[in-house]
Amino acid sequence: MLKYIKLQSCRKGGVVKMAQDAILKITEVEKAADEKISAAYAEARRIIAEAEKKGEESLDTAKTEANAKVEEMLVRAEDAAAGASLEITSGAERECEKLRVLAKGRMNEAALFIAEKVVKG
Repeated sequence: MLKYIKLQSCRKGGVVKMAQDAILKITEVEKAADEKISAAYAEARRIIAEAEKKGEESLDTAKTEANAKVEEMLVRAEDAAAGASLEITSGAERECEKLRVLAKGRMNEAALFIAEKVVKG
């Protein structure tokens, strides 16, 4: 019977108190875990947002650099085309002048030929 009385007193005060303390401790640990999980999610969202921002900045930089290179290539191509055009035009003008000189030289011959035909009848 003495054992029973001791058990009853333990159950009434000590065991209940231990159970309450255990429940309180579990609640505190769960709350701390929830806070850590929330903080981890917040940190993950921050990291993702930062990575997206850096990615967009890198993309913008790459686009700007690519546009600058394209512009530079276009300027070079236009310069090369202008140089080639000038060279072709100069060559064509030289050829035209040669043909004019040649035609002028033959003009006198043609005039004499025609004059002879007209006179000889």
